[in-house]
Amino acid sequence: MMGTRVVFALLLIARFASADLLLAYSIERHGARNESDAAGGPTLLPEGQLQAWKAGAAYLARYLNTSTCSADNTCLDVKSPANLPGPEYGVVGTVNGTWNNFNSLFRASALDRTIMTARSFLDAVFPPINPPTPTQYLPDGQQVVPVYSLPEDGNTITRAYTACPTYDARLLDWYQSDEFKAKEAESAPLRDSIAANVSGLNTSLTNWWNVYDGFNVYRTYGVGTPMPDVDNQTFAQMQELAYWLETSKMRSNLTGNLLAGPLLADLLAYLGAAQTAAISNVLDAVYYRIVHLSAHYNTQLGILGAFALDQLPAAANLTWFKKIPSLAAIMVFELHGSGSDGIPQSLAVRLVMQDGPAANYTAIPLPCATAGDGAEALAGPGACTLDAFTQMVQPLAMNNSQWCDACANTGMTMCQLQTAARTLAAANATLAANGLAIDSSGSAPAGSSGSGSGLSDGAWAGILVGCIVAVSALFGVAFVAYRRRLLKEVDQARLSGMQAGAVLPSAV
Repeated sequence: MMGTRVVFALLLIARFASADLLLAYSIERHGARNESDAAGGPTLLPEGQLQAWKAGAAYLARYLNTSTCSADNTCLDVKSPANLPGPEYGVVGTVNGTWNNFNSLFRASALDRTIMTARSFLDAVFPPINPPTPTQYLPDGQQVVPVYSLPEDGNTITRAYTACPTYDARLLDWYQSDEFKAKEAESAPLRDSIAANVSGLNTSLTNWWNVYDGFNVYRTYGVGTPMPDVDNQTFAQMQELAYWLETSKMRSNLTGNLLAGPLLADLLAYLGAAQTAAISNVLDAVYYRIVHLSAHYNTQLGILGAFALDQLPAAANLTWFKKIPSLAAIMVFELHGSGSDGIPQSLAVRLVMQDGPAANYTAIPLPCATAGDGAEALAGPGACTLDAFTQMVQPLAMNNSQWCDACANTGMTMCQLQTAARTLAAANATLAANGLAIDSSGSAPAGSSGSGSGLSDGAWAGILVGCIVAVSALFGVAFVAYRRRLLKEVDQARLSGMQAGAVLPSAV
């Protein structure tokens, strides 16, 4: 019996030692940007491009460079030729198609700062084949990797925090709380001193992030609205107050799963595909091994809020509860697996973060983790089995229909169409209750011409079809008019700039 246990333990150790990283699903905050509202919104600055590039270089070292990733069992690719500066991206089936659009997916909010962050990030992850030399000053063999943008109208994955009235209402309630009013009183001298030096600037606490952001961008990068110089101590106080405001707005009791539900559904879909490939024992099974989102710090903090990590003692010292994620910060869901031919895979999920390109990757403990179990042995501290992770996340995940309802969103096209479809379905149900519903052929059911009207079935069907067509047409006209008004209001809000003093989530 003892010998059997030893053999079994050795088999477990061997399996864990040969663990593979099957999937990396990452969410990155964009780099430094300016304040302009040109096409695409604020533009990524050269400094932001460098920040994103450095984040990509760190990602390359952790996941794709076999000379550095193997030590921590975090290698996603073991087939790139050793004589190249990095992995190759190309067309599937070609010699340079190790990575392609069948196994890697890169998406971004449809904004300049996020699209450019993704491009800069990828320039480091997939560097030029031939780097510069003393006689050849420019690299060649550039690897062009597609970045797919998520349209603003309908982007619930990375920008849900900008379009959720339910969340906005919770914020407005919090602004009336004793805690918030106490912070208003405490910070009044600081805010008043800034207001005295900048005419017309809205220095209310609800608008404080915009105030700090304007000072920070001009002070650090010399762009944006010119701001008066402040001493280091005053600037540190401004930053501390801004961090308190932004992290407080992202507490779990305010966010719930409203800001991350669709992203978590997206994550579960890719984890499920990886699991299917893992248990199939098919060599070189095709699935997405890299899924990357170029997004915002609110996207990242929304995930922590959905997991209620601010209520988890093991995560009490997490940096992002005291300050917002640094520029170009990244968080990654890693799916680790072990096993061999004919043996089902053991799968574990781990969440790690890098708070800026110069920082180390560190674990974010998951609520489903159990200290010292097989998942932690396989993937590292804070990990949990894929089954446990799925059970935890599934109730938090939301499809678009669920998100529209939970957020009471009436502005996105998909939410408006959902409302219209329900209205038409309810109308048809009412007609059906009176024996007047239209079937799939467009005809009223037999007997529906009763009521002594003297109208034939065909006449009733024609009337009902006409009514529904008229209602649909009216809805279409109303939708176009509403959309035009909405876009006009958005443009007006952008033109108002910092002086307007937005009190809801800032477009960061």
